[in-house]
Amino acid sequence: MPELPEVETVCRGLRKYALGLKIKDVRVSLPKIINTTAARFRRHLIGATIQDVQRRAKTINISLSNSYWLVVHLKMSGQLLYLPKSEPVKKHTHVIFKLSNGHNLRYWDQRQFGYVRLFDGPGHRRFMEQLD
Repeated sequence: MPELPEVETVCRGLRKYALGLKIKDVRVSLPKIINTTAARFRRHLIGATIQDVQRRAKTINISLSNSYWLVVHLKMSGQLLYLPKSEPVKKHTHVIFKLSNGHNLRYWDQRQFGYVRLFDGPGHRRFMEQLD
């Protein structure tokens, strides 16, 4: 299970490599991992730029240029991987964000306990208040 230090390490890596990159495409292969329809998820993410990455408790919070937020919780076995697009896609990769530099951000979770949520600004604030 990823503990807080591991989650912080993921956030620091994303800050180093993904800030300023645009999301060019999104593929969702397991819809239960997200909190909306795949079409709405894609519509709000494609074209958005990653502006900031923060950690709150064990959640990874990615601020986007269109005022939306991605919230990722790795739970027991989840991983958020920054990989070249040429890297073969492993089984249990449930969401792939294709980035403007030719890399992918991939959410992988064998046990399917984690999640990737999309929120507008007010929705993100309400969700974060629940963590307190």
